[in-house]
Amino acid sequence: MNIHYQHTSLSPRMTVLLTHGYAEHSGRYQPLIQAFLDAGYDVASYDLRQHGTAYDPTRPQACVDVAQLIDDHLAVRATVTQNMRTHSLAFFGHSMGGVITAGSLQKNPAGVSAVMLSAPALRQFPAVPLPLAKALRVLATAIPNLPTVKLSSADISHDPAVISDYDSDPLNYRGPVPLLTAISMALAGARVLNFPWPAHVPLFIAHGTADKLADIRGSEALAALARTRLITVDGAFHEIFNEPEAPELRTTMINWLEQQQETKAT
Repeated sequence: MNIHYQHTSLSPRMTVLLTHGYAEHSGRYQPLIQAFLDAGYDVASYDLRQHGTAYDPTRPQACVDVAQLIDDHLAVRATVTQNMRTHSLAFFGHSMGGVITAGSLQKNPAGVSAVMLSAPALRQFPAVPLPLAKALRVLATAIPNLPTVKLSSADISHDPAVISDYDSDPLNYRGPVPLLTAISMALAGARVLNFPWPAHVPLFIAHGTADKLADIRGSEALAALARTRLITVDGAFHEIFNEPEAPELRTTMINWLEQQQETKAT
């Protein structure tokens, strides 16, 4: 994986490993990354397998096994830990990236100071019942790129400019969700909610109440398992950090991260 490191011009407080969501790429997160940099945090980011700059055109775009992406995240974080110039590491993950981030943390909670999730797709719209997901796993492995639903970019944000930019970005995927991606995401989300959250890792979750892609009830279920600050934004769509409330939400999240550092220091 090609890991992109961005360093704050201030004395670095911590490194944040950022993981983007389904059908997009890490370059869409520069406003959030800049907010971290301005607050004194280094940021490491990468494009998921078959997404963005990591897309291999000889294979179907955005057709992935989320369990494999969790293993990729474990490998990336090991590299980041070796190369970072801070002593502490935090995670940020959006949507499918939130599932990956949470799954990675639960597989290996060592060396992680805090986790921040944006609209984690632990339960998805349209819903895939767990028994059906388990039954379809064999088919998804045999025919991974079988098309399922096609998501609407109109559901990501209320801002027309965000939607236009998403639709015109050649690094985004605009086709139907591949069966393997849909089924493996549903199974991975269920696994996250069926395992205990490490007690020593504080969790921040932000989720819009009008999210039509990731069910907010998944975030609420995860929040019940952990020491969590759950922020719900009334009427916000899926990309909550691309909604009008984004500047205030970025500040709230970074202030929360700073508080976790202060708590550990005392």
